[in-house]
This record gives sequence, C-alpha cells and structure tokens, in this order.
Amino acid sequence: MLFHHFGLATNNREKSETFLIKSGYKKKSSYIEKRQKVSLSFFVSKGKPTIEVITPISKKSPINSYLNKFDAIFYHICFRIKKKINVKNFCITHNAICVVKPYLSTVFKKKKYLFFTLNI
Repeated sequence: MLFHHFGLATNNREKSETFLIKSGYKKKSSYIEKRQKVSLSFFVSKGKPTIEVITPISKKSPINSYLNKFDAIFYHICFRIKKKINVKNFCITHNAICVVKPYLSTVFKKKKYLFFTLNI
C-alpha cells in the first residue's frame, strides 16, 4: 500500500481552501464523486502530504455524520492498494475503521484505494 492523502471534510469549502493556500498548498484538481455524494478537491505542496477537501452535495452524503458534529475534520487517510488485502485484518492490526471499502473510482482512474480512520 502507498499513502495517497488525508481527507478533510468541511462545511466551509472556501475557508478551508483559503487556509491551505495560505499554508503553501495549490489546488491540483476537483471532482464530483456521485457515489459518495460529495464535491472534492486535491491540494498539493512540495514536501507536504496531499490533502483532499470534501464537501457534501446532498443531505444523504455519508460525511454529514462528521459535519453534524464539526465544521471541519480530518476524517480519513487514503492508501492506494497495489495488491489484494484483507481489509478486516488490516483494520484489526492497525486499530482502524474502514470508512469506504476499496472500489474502482473514476476520481482515482479506476485504481483501488482504501479509506480508513483511526479507531480512537
């Protein structure tokens, strides 16, 4: 597995993006992910981890469960999966919770990625 990005859910896209830009990040790309009912943008900066800024586009978006409690929260870590893994065993070993099971997303050029959060 290869680290890909941290996911930041936010109710205020403009404020979050402005903060990242002032911190030296640049917007790389933006997408609509219909399956998760979100709008997302990737921000990159040399020597810093990639950050995905995510906002809901529907009241049925799964990230609303986080945004009902917080205005903004880093809620997932994303890894690219190069070979088949046992997600349940991975989560037990790393004390993690799977946020989104691996699936082929058009956002990620039909490559599999695993999204998880720490179980704290």
